[in-house]
Amino acid sequence: MNITINSSDLPNSAPLLAKAMLKSNKQNKIENIQLVVTGFRFNQSQLENYCHFLGFNSDIVPVPFLFVATQPAQLFLLNQEAAKLTLRGIVHRYISFESFAAIKPTEEYSFSLTVTDQINIDKGFEFELTGELTSQRGQCVARYQSRYLIRTRQSTAPKRPQKNTQFASPTNLRHAIKTVITPKMSRRYANISGDYNPIHLCSLLSRLFGYKKPIAHGMYMVGQLMADLDAPVKKAAFEFNRPALLPTELLMVKDSNMLMMTSESGKPVVSGYMEN
Repeated sequence: MNITINSSDLPNSAPLLAKAMLKSNKQNKIENIQLVVTGFRFNQSQLENYCHFLGFNSDIVPVPFLFVATQPAQLFLLNQEAAKLTLRGIVHRYISFESFAAIKPTEEYSFSLTVTDQINIDKGFEFELTGELTSQRGQCVARYQSRYLIRTRQSTAPKRPQKNTQFASPTNLRHAIKTVITPKMSRRYANISGDYNPIHLCSLLSRLFGYKKPIAHGMYMVGQLMADLDAPVKKAAFEFNRPALLPTELLMVKDSNMLMMTSESGKPVVSGYMEN
C-alpha cells in the first residue's frame, strides 16, 4: 500500500496522537505500507528551539531531530486503516540513525516512511518503521529505524532474537556527567517536539499504562547524549532499557564509541553506540 501526501496537507501531531490513543484493534498487524511526504521542509522555529534546548548547533539539522520533525508522518501512517493496532501504551524500544550527508535546514526534501518489520514475540507485538530523507537530486541524506512494542499476552510466541549491536555496559562511571530531568523539563520538551504522549506528562494516565509516575521521553535522553558529542556522527543506535520515572537524576556516560544514560547506581536506562 503506497500513500503520497504533500507536507502542507499533513495534520499536526496533537490531533493525530489523540486519534491514535483511541485506536483499538485486537489483531495487531500492519499491512505493508509506504508513506511518501513530498515538499518536506523543516520547521525553522521548532529546529531552533530544539537545538537551543538540547545544546546542538542549528546550522545543520541534528540527525535525531529528523525523527522529531517526522513524528506527524509516523502518526499519520499508524492511523491508517491498514495499521490494525492498539496504540495506547505503545513502548519505544530502539532507534538507529545513519547520516550520509549534512542535512541542511532550509532545503526541501522528500521523506518516506515504510513498515520494514513486524513480529509477534513473548512480550507482545513488535514492529519497525524506517524513515528516509531524500534530497531533490535523489540522494538519501539520512535514515532512521525505529522499533516499537505493543504489549499483549503472547505466551506461545518466541522471544525476539538479539540484535547484533555493539551495546556494552559502562566501564568507567567516574567521568560521567550528572543530569536531572524534571516534569517541567519534560513538558518543555513535549512543547518543542510535539510528543504529547500522556505517559510522559500526566500522572493519572501514566498509571493507567503501568507507570507509577510520568516517564522521561526516550528521544529527549537520546538528544542529550548526542548533543554532548564533539563531532558529527555517521551512525548511532540506542536501546531504551528501562523507564526513568520523573523527576529523575541520571548519569551520562561516554566510553570510547559507547554512549549511555544510567541510573545513579549504574543501571542502564538508554544504551547506545556511535561511529564518526
